[in-house]
Amino acid sequence: MGKNHEKELTGVAQVNSGLNVMVYKNNLTKDGTNFIRVQSKLANVKMLLAQVEEDSPNANLAEIKKSLEIYNNAAIKLLKKGYSVKVLDLGVLKITHHGSIKSKEEAANITDFTAEFDVDNSVLDAVKGLEVDAVLEFDNSAHLTEIADLSRKVSDGKITKGAPMAVYGIKLKVDENADEIYFVPQDENEENLTDKEQWIKLSMGDLFRNKPTELNIIVPQSLTAGEKYRLMMRRACIDSNGKKVVISSESDVFEAI
Repeated sequence: MGKNHEKELTGVAQVNSGLNVMVYKNNLTKDGTNFIRVQSKLANVKMLLAQVEEDSPNANLAEIKKSLEIYNNAAIKLLKKGYSVKVLDLGVLKITHHGSIKSKEEAANITDFTAEFDVDNSVLDAVKGLEVDAVLEFDNSAHLTEIADLSRKVSDGKITKGAPMAVYGIKLKVDENADEIYFVPQDENEENLTDKEQWIKLSMGDLFRNKPTELNIIVPQSLTAGEKYRLMMRRACIDSNGKKVVISSESDVFEAI
């Protein structure tokens, strides 16, 4: 929780709609070079099933979803038995450990195992073919990279109603004369509801930390527990032609609890 967001973001290369390549200024050199970090949106089970339906309109989505749940449970049981698990043709989910011990006698007390995913070559070949659709230069637009529940001190995709939350990112500092922040409800496909009457606007009085790389806010009680939302920042800017435009920046989806 609370990654280092102090780097200077200079632009974004957009790959399709699910992947951004973040371009940062390299302050360690004077040759004008930049370094990149990749940020990918999450395709959840609903999105996977929607893609299946698009590819195979006659597929029984309910049966596929049930099969995925059975497969998932079986994989977890095998992992608990110490097996590495082949995940279809995507790769292998394996158990590993990055710690150390002082003597072999301590081996019997090893804990804190973790899991890693080794992708197959077919997956690597698929992503190597991705191409950049557009390069977006940053002016005054914000970029929301992470949210966290401060009351539970975790960043797990869930936010507690009425409790403090943190938003991390780039150029976040709120100007109450130019910026608006909304909690935007999501539909069943985790897309923003188009009815803006259902969007919940954040009161500026509930913003208690206002920094370029971090906002702390009180989550509205009016959110519905169990429902999913995105945090949206709408910022009024002046474009290169001198016209007023509104730029929207969104967080990943999170669930209200």
